[in-house]
Amino acid sequence: MLWGLIMRLSGLLLGWMLGVGSAMAFAAPAVPAQVASDVAPLGLTLQIWRSAEARAPAVLVLHGCGGVGAHDREWAQRLQAWGYTAVVVDSFSGRTSDNVCLRRSVSPRQRAQDAQEVAAWVKQQPWSDGRVAAVGFSHGGLSLLMAAASKGVAPDSRQALDAVVAYYPLCLSAQAYPFERDVPLQIHIGQIDDWTPAQRCPDLVQRWHMSDQYFEYEAAHHGFDRKAVDRLVRGRGGLHVLRSKPDAAALSFERAQAFLDEHLH
Repeated sequence: MLWGLIMRLSGLLLGWMLGVGSAMAFAAPAVPAQVASDVAPLGLTLQIWRSAEARAPAVLVLHGCGGVGAHDREWAQRLQAWGYTAVVVDSFSGRTSDNVCLRRSVSPRQRAQDAQEVAAWVKQQPWSDGRVAAVGFSHGGLSLLMAAASKGVAPDSRQALDAVVAYYPLCLSAQAYPFERDVPLQIHIGQIDDWTPAQRCPDLVQRWHMSDQYFEYEAAHHGFDRKAVDRLVRGRGGLHVLRSKPDAAALSFERAQAFLDEHLH
């Protein structure tokens, strides 16, 4: 009897383990499809995280000065969960550069062009419903500020983006970028960001008439939307604080999702 009981318990345990394993495998996020660089515009490498829908709005993800990393993939999964196809744009690897935090090997203007070119390409894909926005961080956020005023990217350029969300960008002055915004824009930045200071943004916000979509987060540093990070990062100008702030991050996610939903649906 004891042996039979042991066997029955072993069988139940094995069944539970197999069931859990199957459930975990089913729940795991899909591996992003890698698009060959000779297919994507400008020879760029893209990671595409498809929506469950056959055709859906898409959101480009523009990484920071350190290149594509876990933070960008987390955002791709977040956007995918919101019902969008996420397209992570690698602006560096196709240009033999992996980091511009200390040197200017790839400019924000180049990356603004990347965003416009990739957005136009995405609109033509069978899995796209023709609407494309972009979310960018730090260097990628500055690139999207430029993309939001497309005449500054190229005099004859046509705006391919339907909305832009910039996290902790270096805000542009009228002297540096005297162009008019031609796409809806939302900005998120920490009040004590010592890398891309919030104090630079009010003039841009006033000039571009977007005070209702500009958000500063109290006691928040650069990278406040990242998971479990608290370190110093070397960039031009010295060392800068990179620190998570979960409450600010959660609020920014709500605002970004509402903004994207408004302009892509």
